[in-house]
Amino acid sequence: MLIVKKMDNYKPSVVVLGGGLTPLGVARDLTQHGIDVYSLNDKMNSATASKYFKKCFINPNLNDNLENIKNSLIKIKNFIAGPIVVYPTSDLDAVSLSSLVDELPADDYHFVVGPKEAVDILVNKDKFYKLLNECDIERPYTVFPECTEDILKNKNRMRYPILIKPFVTQLFKRKLKTNVKGFLAHTPQQAEYYYSLARKNDVGIMLQEVLLGGSKNSYQLEGYYSKHYDPICLFARKRERIWPPDFGNTTLCSSVPLSELEEQIEVINQLVKKINYTGLLSAEFIQDERDDKLKLLEINARPWWHCWLSSVCGVDIIYSSYLDVIGEKPSIYSDTNYKLGVKSIYWGLDLKSAGYAYLNKQLGLNEWLRSLSPPRNFCFFHTDDILPFVLDSKVIISRYIKDKINKRKRCG
Repeated sequence: MLIVKKMDNYKPSVVVLGGGLTPLGVARDLTQHGIDVYSLNDKMNSATASKYFKKCFINPNLNDNLENIKNSLIKIKNFIAGPIVVYPTSDLDAVSLSSLVDELPADDYHFVVGPKEAVDILVNKDKFYKLLNECDIERPYTVFPECTEDILKNKNRMRYPILIKPFVTQLFKRKLKTNVKGFLAHTPQQAEYYYSLARKNDVGIMLQEVLLGGSKNSYQLEGYYSKHYDPICLFARKRERIWPPDFGNTTLCSSVPLSELEEQIEVINQLVKKINYTGLLSAEFIQDERDDKLKLLEINARPWWHCWLSSVCGVDIIYSSYLDVIGEKPSIYSDTNYKLGVKSIYWGLDLKSAGYAYLNKQLGLNEWLRSLSPPRNFCFFHTDDILPFVLDSKVIISRYIKDKINKRKRCG
């Protein structure tokens, strides 16, 4: 369990950028410590309906634009007395906030974000994988094509299907107007097509092998690193299910002991020191069934989905980051015996994931029921904050019906 020092009665307010599951998790975590949390987003959504946000500030022109974010934070500061602590919840927000650290008064703004150069390396997969190559860290085989001929040159070295992954996921989604994180190519010809589509939209992409084992062999190592590049706290969880099935987010995960990731902790510690990174961190490793090696897939330099799970288990990563940036140092507690086997479930999307697995004979009914057994926590669902769950369920059901109608139209 993580032990932190007690603070004075006054606690600086928090502003969380973005909407959705991650800001809601940050708000629920910090509010239990008596901290006022505000939301800054470009529109209202299921999460902003939560009672855990003291107020929601809406700027329709926010859109990860640096000047818009800066101006919005200045206006918010006029509304909130005392300094504010600002959290990003997307990769581009992390990049933007890292650029604002030196532009806004340090007495008024505390940013929970790493140094600009380090954040840029972690967000931009082109720079990130070149760093992994340089450090000879276990990672999926990855190619950075500069032309379509490069795809054909590597067709014998890569095992299809392969992933077509963007350098920056949010830019990819925005420019191609899609909700997926990338494409799955089953042939070199499909890879050429997706590459041409990305180039047409000025999106950088890479080709990456699909690691055997999938999401069930995926682990997350999460924590907060101090300005001395030491982990103040660490936590590990394992993915159980994702949605969508190819490039999905975690819909069901459970806490596992840090001892399962001892070597990976050393890898992350070395990377953090090499790029001088400080702040929140969530690293994803996938165990390749061909050689049983855990390979580093990505590192998020911001809060993440299911960020509250560590707090439930006894390691409050988000609150530790808050204390650190305002100068109230959390004590480093080395006891890693946090609660194990505790699940976090995104109920609406996990139903879709489980249903897909069941129809494809990848999941049995009894196995599904066991996977939902306590101890468990639901993402949007909260007994004293039910509205976000109701609104999110409505969105999921509406999308499901719309997808079914569109599918029938295509088939007809």
